Amino acid sequence: MRVAHQQRGQGAVEFMVVFVLFLALLGGLFEMTRVIRCKLLLRSATFEAARVGAMHHARRAPMEAELANGMTALQTFGARGPEGLVAAQARARALVSAPGIGIRILHPTAALHTALARSQWIHLDGDDTYAWAQVIPNDNLQWRPRDSVTIADGTEVHLQDANLLKVASVWCHRLVVPALDRLIHAVVTTPAWASDRQSPCTALSSGPDRPDGIAAGYYLAVTGTAIVRMQSAVVDDDLS
Repeated sequence: MRVAHQQRGQGAVEFMVVFVLFLALLGGLFEMTRVIRCKLLLRSATFEAARVGAMHHARRAPMEAELANGMTALQTFGARGPEGLVAAQARARALVSAPGIGIRILHPTAALHTALARSQWIHLDGDDTYAWAQVIPNDNLQWRPRDSVTIADGTEVHLQDANLLKVASVWCHRLVVPALDRLIHAVVTTPAWASDRQSPCTALSSGPDRPDGIAAGYYLAVTGTAIVRMQSAVVDDDLS
């Protein structure tokens, strides 16, 4: 009788162990699905942001505004209706404007702009009138010289290649599965896994809800890239 009683107790312990593992697996699948959805949405939003940048002289502000619009779908929680949408857009814009998050222009660089810049009479968003500015020309490319120029790092580039806009985006995805969020955050912040792109998301992973709408929690960095051809002259306002 004692042996049978002990076996019944062992079965309950085994059930609890399996049940906990099952919950962990289920939570992991749920969180992974959310991360994949965020990655796909960010890829699309980054491409749309790059297209806007191609039309707005490769300036970062219009691109980040479009990136926030594209990522608003991930911030639609809480109130519904027009008020909820406005709040979701505000949260997305606050996240994109946080330090280290948003759009970074990889190409063209400031060095490339210096090598190829020409003075041109253009109109920039926010300016009331046209003005002269140093830009990488975008008009009449088929008739412009294709001679390569060598920039500071030794790379040879010609004007047509300089009119390719390549951008990278960083978005901080909020983890929601209890316990698993802390585990993932602990892993990605270890020296072996730590990265520059995770650093701004780690900075958000502490403290209470922020006044700008960014919720408290643990955040994971998600990145995207896009390449488009410029449709306007490139200014050097936001080039690195």
